[in-house]
Amino acid sequence: MPHVDEDEAGPRHDAPAAGDPGAGGGAPRARRSEQRRSGRRRAARGGAVPDETGPPAGPARYRRSEVRRRRRRRTLGRTALLVVVLSLLAAGLVLGASGLAERARELVVPPSGSDAEELTGEVQPTLAIVTHAQDGSEPPTRHIAVLAHDRETGDGTVLFVPPSTVADVPGHGSFGVGEAFAFGDSALVGVTLENLLGIRIDEVLGMPEEDWAVLLDRVGGFEVDVPSTLTSDPDNGGGQLRFEAGPQRLDGPRLAEYLMFRGDGETELDVLPRLQRVLRGLFASLAEDASRLDAVFADGAPMLETDDPDHVRGLFSGLAEASRDDRLVMLTLPVSPLGSDRTDAYRVDAERLRQLVDDRLAAARPTEQTGAGRSLQILNGVGTPGVGQVVAELLQPGGYRVLLTGNASDFDHTTTRIVIYDDAPEQLEVARDIRERLGVGEIERSGMPQSVVDVTIIVGADLLSVHGGEVPSQAPGREVEQDDEDDEDEQDDEDDGADDEAP
Repeated sequence: MPHVDEDEAGPRHDAPAAGDPGAGGGAPRARRSEQRRSGRRRAARGGAVPDETGPPAGPARYRRSEVRRRRRRRTLGRTALLVVVLSLLAAGLVLGASGLAERARELVVPPSGSDAEELTGEVQPTLAIVTHAQDGSEPPTRHIAVLAHDRETGDGTVLFVPPSTVADVPGHGSFGVGEAFAFGDSALVGVTLENLLGIRIDEVLGMPEEDWAVLLDRVGGFEVDVPSTLTSDPDNGGGQLRFEAGPQRLDGPRLAEYLMFRGDGETELDVLPRLQRVLRGLFASLAEDASRLDAVFADGAPMLETDDPDHVRGLFSGLAEASRDDRLVMLTLPVSPLGSDRTDAYRVDAERLRQLVDDRLAAARPTEQTGAGRSLQILNGVGTPGVGQVVAELLQPGGYRVLLTGNASDFDHTTTRIVIYDDAPEQLEVARDIRERLGVGEIERSGMPQSVVDVTIIVGADLLSVHGGEVPSQAPGREVEQDDEDDEDEQDDEDDGADDEAP
């Protein structure tokens, strides 16, 4: 394979066009077999871009782990400095004790402004709450809510995402966002949300539906206004009365029951107002009495599936303040139904989503990372299910947005290929950043222009050699689609024909 000098126009590589059926990008599962039979193109090999910056470093850690390490390092550093200064003061070795003590205080107590924001997190920290079934029943995800608090304006936002909103689940294809839980638990739901919304998700809180009762009971329950009578199993006009209409005070278990209630024939959109009433009541209750927040997190809140309870507590506290100041807004993701209005399958209204993010979540957009605003296509070139998920999670801290995932034209790629579509210096910088985060990869330029994604990553066996232990096992009840022999023979014939016709 000829090498290409970065400063000269040389041989180019023709990569699958993003979104083309041949790229396997983002099409619903029902269409994939037809796409494989009729639309794939074999990718022609092109020129590799050499780099003099040395071998790629190891993969990047998750963003929240980096933030926590940074907080610990700076806190320890300031504490150590304070100890030294106070020791000097005690020994009488420093003149101007009062001024030095004030300087020591400034070093330990974070100042307001950008430095404080860097120490404590982002200007607009975010949290995704994924309520899921604990017994493996379907659907795997009951509710999804994205929480955000703007520390500069004091605005709080809760965005409800219908779990059946169709999105590209990295490494698995087009499914409802909530179905990502079956492939990779709450973490993969978080990655899918980041790509769908184009914002950071700083922490993902998994919430078994049964544990809502524990959380809500710790705040002592509160009053909700039930707009209409709710009856379970209303067959032939009968059924059991569960909730009377009107204002009523409910304890934790009853609030959880109300939160999870879904009547016969109701869609995900129908039940979201109940989730909204409970969350609004929760934050109002926390605002009324600060001790209730202490009660929730007193023992580390074991009912919350999170590795950063401090982050969750901070978000809850911020939204309680927003509720108290009447600055808490709750919204539903702008979607439209696919098919029947009473069927749980939705597509996002992209323009309305963009406006929503501009209005309420603009500070949660990744801006400083190299990959901020860069869109990716990830193609599986080894045939191992789930490799796209690993790539997406490795690149997540860099601000990259995965728009499309699918299969490459074949599964015999030994080297991961990072394909860019122009040779601008900033594109080369992005490609190098991706290679550094993955720990493997060869950078190539494509001669096939396209405007859907900025970079295509074709995963090779070298990535498995580095990250093979991180590839998720196949989700229970999910089968990897395979063509029968006739399909494979037909596809091979089409691929060979495409090669013969290529100029």
